Amino acid sequence: MKIAFIGLGNMGHPMAKNIIKAGYEVYVYDRKPGLAEELVELGATESLSLEQTVDNADVVCTSLPGPAEVEEIVTGSGGLLQHMKSGSVFIDFSTNSPILIRELAILCEEKSIAMLDAPVSGGVNGAKSRKLGILVGGPREVFDTYKPLLDAVGEGVIYAGGIGNGTVCKLVHNCMSASFNTVLGEGFALGVKAGVDPETLWRAVCQSSLGRGNGIHVGFPGSVLTGEFTQRPGLPWFFALNLMSKDVTLAMDMARSLDVPMSIGAIAEQELNEGVARGWGSENCFKVVVLQEERVGVTIRAQDFEL
Repeated sequence: MKIAFIGLGNMGHPMAKNIIKAGYEVYVYDRKPGLAEELVELGATESLSLEQTVDNADVVCTSLPGPAEVEEIVTGSGGLLQHMKSGSVFIDFSTNSPILIRELAILCEEKSIAMLDAPVSGGVNGAKSRKLGILVGGPREVFDTYKPLLDAVGEGVIYAGGIGNGTVCKLVHNCMSASFNTVLGEGFALGVKAGVDPETLWRAVCQSSLGRGNGIHVGFPGSVLTGEFTQRPGLPWFFALNLMSKDVTLAMDMARSLDVPMSIGAIAEQELNEGVARGWGSENCFKVVVLQEERVGVTIRAQDFEL
């Protein structure tokens, strides 16, 4: 199987390296000279042009900075669509736009080229150690056929559904991650302003429910994905909404007394107050998720889910 890998930057280089180490025949290309030397020493073939790289390739992989670069290299003059052979597969490892991904998939299909979007998570160290999470969207049969290739890049390969769904997962993850960074800033600034040593506060958080990941690993799936918000024997995680509302209000009162702005905390306080007003006080605090479900018109439930 001939693999063409395009984009040898901070992420692409170690990803291509792991594909080579897995025993694949790999042809590499980057517009910047000098990035392929180590890969060539490991057995890759460096191509001098995009056309030469993808000529007769069974799979073409890209790892590029973003949507503009991917669109140009796929649809631009002399791009992939002009040179990839019928029956080949295009795998985009870039963090892209799901709208663009789905548009490109249509263009690929017209050329009898299958496509997978496969954005990665784990950073440069994860790429080097083959510990990347890979979130894959596209036809299931294509995913199944090329999963061994994906496994060569990262150990956490997740099939997310139709084309573009891998990218949706990546963008949702990164948005939530960035939002949580903002929450950390708010909370730690409040704690330090209130007189707690920052390292002590960090250790306290790490030893508590949030730091142990109980919410994302147990509370959220155990209540939201199952739809079970009422306390019962065997429920893996439960904290009453009215108690959470009380605690957040106390924290916000402290912030207000210290003139500490808490924009995210204020939203949490507002959502919890709405939950109490609706009579949900005795239910799991994750019931506030229902408020966003109503705004969006979706339900966040997993079919036949068991924790």
